[in-house]
Order: sequence, then structure tokens, then C-alpha cells
Amino acid sequence: SGTPTTATNATVTISAVNANGDDTITLTFTMCAASFAHPGVYWSLADLNRMRDKVAAGEQPWLAGFNRLAADPRSSATYAMHGPPSAVGRLTPTGIPDNRAAYENDGAAVLQNAVMWYITGNIAHANKAIEILNAWSDPANPNHLVEFIGADRRLLAGIEGQKWIGGAEIIRHTGAGWSEQGIAHFSAMQRNIVYPVTRQYGGGNWGTAGMATNIAMGVFLDDHEMF
Repeated sequence: SGTPTTATNATVTISAVNANGDDTITLTFTMCAASFAHPGVYWSLADLNRMRDKVAAGEQPWLAGFNRLAADPRSSATYAMHGPPSAVGRLTPTGIPDNRAAYENDGAAVLQNAVMWYITGNIAHANKAIEILNAWSDPANPNHLVEFIGADRRLLAGIEGQKWIGGAEIIRHTGAGWSEQGIAHFSAMQRNIVYPVTRQYGGGNWGTAGMATNIAMGVFLDDHEMF
């Protein structure tokens, strides 16, 4: 989700002549200058409404899926954060902790509490997601995230980053009460800390994981070039 909505299009035509000068190839591109539909990333507003309504009606398999979600400790409004450390790493050098679990679990808690908030309407879930988002991104917190480290840092940032953004997208666009300052801090964390790592494409699953997070980030930041 996060597909651009109504747009003003611009068409660009590029022509190229082959080395012998006897053939011309013309390519035409249509570029879309559009805004994104929010919330997006994983689910549209219609998707979220459908989940909420099906659960409220007790319909299957939606109710069974919700019950499994609710039973996960990371979906709890009383979830205890594992982080943040100022540096989070995967396959770190000898003597430096491999503390990926903090980023993995706290990111899952953001996403899962965001979904729980929308389905149940319980503001405590929204507050938990906001607490985690702010703790990791607020520069006033001495332990806010400042870097990824370790040989697998690109994979960590790519696989887990999209979860953080997916949850943040729901919280931001569903009236959960996330402050503009909090949104600005999280946006800066994405652009300045996460993106320099995930933008390095290539390397098999490293590149594809990074691409997924960058697409999500482009939606959240309304950044078409990044998307």
C-alpha cells in the first residue's frame, strides 16, 4: 500500500542512435508527481477497517488471527522495551555485543501495538507504540539510536526497519496522538540513521530487504525519490 493517488503526469521521451547510425530507439517514460495515500506501507485504511470490523463481528478467520496477535507478548500495552542502545548491531566484532534483539523486538512491538490500537480502540496500545518510537528517536534521550554496526548491519536495518515504519504509519495517520515533535524525530532517524545503511543495494537479500524498507520509508516521509 502507499500507492500514489491522483497525479499530474509528465512525459519524457529519450532517443538513442546505434553505433552504425542506422537505427534509432525511442523510449517514452511517464513520471508521476503524486501524493501518497495514508495510512499505507502494509495496510490501507480500508484494510484496517476491514480487520477491525471482522474482529468486532467475531468472523473467522479474522478473529482467530487477532487472538494469535493479541497473545504475543509484543502486542501487549505493558510490553517492556528491550532498548534502545545507541548502537545496534548484528554480527558485531569480537567484544561488542550483538544486540539485534532489541531492535527486532521493539520494532515488532511498535507494529503489533499499532494494529492492536486500531482494532480495539484501546489508546494504551497507541501510547506504547509512541513510547517506543520516541525512545529510539528522540535526541534528548542519551541512548537514542545513532548507528548500526556489525557485518550484517544492512540486513538488520532492512529486515526490521519496515516493521518500525509500518507501525509508525498507522500511529501517525489514525488519530493516535503522536506529537509533531515525535514524528519529526522519528523521521530524522529514518532519513539520517537508517537510510544511509539501507540505500546500499546489492548483496542478495541485503539489497532486497533494504529496498523494502526504503519503499516504506518513502511512503512515510512522502519522499517520491526514495520510494
